[in-house]
Amino acid sequence: MESAHTASDDQSHSRRTPALSRARLADIACVFLGGMIGTLVRASLDHIAAAHPALSALVLAWSTIACNLAGALILGFCAGSGRWLSARVNLLIGTGMCGALTTYSTMMLGAVTFVHSPPLDTTTGAMGRILAGSAITLGLLVLGVGVAAAGWWLGKKARP
Repeated sequence: MESAHTASDDQSHSRRTPALSRARLADIACVFLGGMIGTLVRASLDHIAAAHPALSALVLAWSTIACNLAGALILGFCAGSGRWLSARVNLLIGTGMCGALTTYSTMMLGAVTFVHSPPLDTTTGAMGRILAGSAITLGLLVLGVGVAAAGWWLGKKARP
């Protein structure tokens, strides 16, 4: 036989299990703060890159490349450090800051924009631009994995 459900049962249950615990709010705050930092760094570098376009022949703005490689290094370090860094530091730096700092979608958009932009010279043609854009993008992905591996190694070496 089932007992009747009452409003007092709901009230006692809500007092025992709050919707968001203080610990969970602190975790969310770490991700939020890290995201703000990563966004500010990325926006600042993008602003500098727009004002001073160095290496304009690249598929991507140098700021996008720098942000993605720095993020890969930092994430690799966090992952390699194991439990040496606290969970909250990983949320702040790894999830929040690097999540806002790095962007795969900007890299892919840069490759598509490069392929569809007017050619720098007329000898390469459309297929040449597709191959060049693909090769540069693939090279950046491989470089990113290498930088992340270096970060992992540094994180392992930094363990106390």
